[in-house]
Amino acid sequence: METIKITEIKWDEYPRSEHSQQQVDLYRSAVDNLPPIVVSKSMMGVDGYHRCQAYRQEGRTEIDAEIIDIPDEEVLVEAIRRNATHGLQLTNADKRRLGAQLYPHLDIDAISTLLSVHKNSVLSWTKDKREEERKEEDRIIWDMWLACETLADVGKQVGQDESTISKRILNLQKSVEIQVLDPLKMYNIWQFQSCDKSLGIDYPGRIPGQIVEHLLYYYTEPFDVVWDLFGGGGVTVDACKRHARRYRVFDIDPVRDDMLQHDATEGMPKLTLKPKLIFLDPPYWKQKQGDYGNEPTNLANMDADVFHNTLEKIIKEGLKIAEYVAVIISPTQYDWTFKDHAAEMITRVGVPHHRISVPYSTEVHGGNYVKMAKENKQWLYLNRDLMIYRGTKM
Repeated sequence: METIKITEIKWDEYPRSEHSQQQVDLYRSAVDNLPPIVVSKSMMGVDGYHRCQAYRQEGRTEIDAEIIDIPDEEVLVEAIRRNATHGLQLTNADKRRLGAQLYPHLDIDAISTLLSVHKNSVLSWTKDKREEERKEEDRIIWDMWLACETLADVGKQVGQDESTISKRILNLQKSVEIQVLDPLKMYNIWQFQSCDKSLGIDYPGRIPGQIVEHLLYYYTEPFDVVWDLFGGGGVTVDACKRHARRYRVFDIDPVRDDMLQHDATEGMPKLTLKPKLIFLDPPYWKQKQGDYGNEPTNLANMDADVFHNTLEKIIKEGLKIAEYVAVIISPTQYDWTFKDHAAEMITRVGVPHHRISVPYSTEVHGGNYVKMAKENKQWLYLNRDLMIYRGTKM
């Protein structure tokens, strides 16, 4: 036991919403015969608030205290436990407030025992928190499942077995709302004046996420698996989340936590879940040279022949495992000479199942380029080709 200054004591974890002046007055009449209060080593008050107030109102500046070794985060529970054995008991309102406050740090049974109340009361007090907890669990389960995580990994994250996770995913599939594309592009020209800012992050060569949304609509169904081997700023991740498609998005140098590292020149990723659709938005040869990193296997850093050979190989390998491989590419204007990469792929891979024009906005070419084009009697390209090849059926 030690004598400590009253001003040093912190009653931050006092379990009652308000104190009883009647109890304080009772203690004031016997202030010299009161047992010591209890505090933690950090001077958090654990037991004896009314005794402390009696001392203070009697003009005392010091009080006898038992100092116990207890972490601050356990002070409230210890204060409640000690209150149950002596002194002024907690009101029903205090128990209701504390029951909600203690969950989920303590489980329902532990709270029921600590507060000496029926389990059903605790279930009622914690209903809102438990519903929020379940919604957060559902969000985690859904996000991980869409990201093609295993049932075992999902279960480990939320502390449930694989069978329970499987049932919850089935329920989530039934309840999910699939967003409708509006307006829907009905012709073979998909032009968008700007990027949907909610799809992907700022990144060199960022395409409008609406292009990916339309690919998902026309070539996949909800819960199908989609791969993107040139993930960039994560446009495909966000589009798949919005439209309930499962995804694996890769990049040679990923910039987001929901993307995986993979060099597309090394072949297809070795994963058990095969895709319905593989989307390829590679560098358009020298158009962004150096912007995506300095790796020699980065398509933006290759010679033209190596670039075409590499892209051909990636498309053909994708067609062995996916029903569709979609590649978006534009010609490259270099020293007023055009490299028609789409024509090269048609020559090497074949005529695509579908071919869609996805033009740039005219804003892609700044005023200086327009001026130079006029002076050199040249024209500037706006077109990109989106070619959808059909491969094996899943």
